[in-house]
Amino acid sequence: MDDITKFLEPAIPEHHLDGPPLDAQEILRADPILPPQTLLETSDYVPAHKPIAISRYTKREFHDLEAEKMWGRVWQYASWTFDIPNPGDSTVYDNAGYSAVIVRQKDGSLKAFENSCPHRGRKLCTEDANIKQIRCPYHAFVWGIDGDCRWIPAAWDFPQFDRENLPLREVKVDTWNGFIFVNFDPDAKPLADYLGKMVDQWKGWDFTKTRYRAVTAGKACDANWKAVLDAFIETLHVTGTSKV
Repeated sequence: MDDITKFLEPAIPEHHLDGPPLDAQEILRADPILPPQTLLETSDYVPAHKPIAISRYTKREFHDLEAEKMWGRVWQYASWTFDIPNPGDSTVYDNAGYSAVIVRQKDGSLKAFENSCPHRGRKLCTEDANIKQIRCPYHAFVWGIDGDCRWIPAAWDFPQFDRENLPLREVKVDTWNGFIFVNFDPDAKPLADYLGKMVDQWKGWDFTKTRYRAVTAGKACDANWKAVLDAFIETLHVTGTSKV
């Protein structure tokens, strides 16, 4: 039988475990091909190291507090500008009970609306599409892609409504480096202020001019969103789970 023990060895070469540890800057500066300056910059930010209660990952009550206090107030990535390049292109963003439909306007700008009919609250759009109008699938009220009401069926039965005063409620929308963000809080601070130093740190990469997509995949995980996200925002697991 072939010797398979070599395949069972740790992914990290032994010599990497000897001597004083190297920090990221030392590793980058030792590379024969010096990386972009942005990767060599450091931050004076020191995160807190206090333990986080497990209940924040497991309790429904904390999840509901996040929906009530956080998701309706923070900027969140919703789509990519290349996904809706043409007038009428639209995409639906859903999260924690909030829903928005983002539509490319005729002048190339973006508008986002609460994905809910002002009449009875029916969800207006359920999938990405190129649209000429937004039509409620319940009572057939119609809005233009600019959010203005175009038609009220049997208008004589709705004296409390008039088209001029029945627009779709807008959601804040903005872009950064090709990414589309929305915020359901009408009083939210500008996206650039929310992103802070990140804007300057990423100025060396212009994603608005480059597009490459090998595959798009999605998976519903039976887990709290923070547990899933935590696995993707740290790189410590790479040496343990990936062979080098």
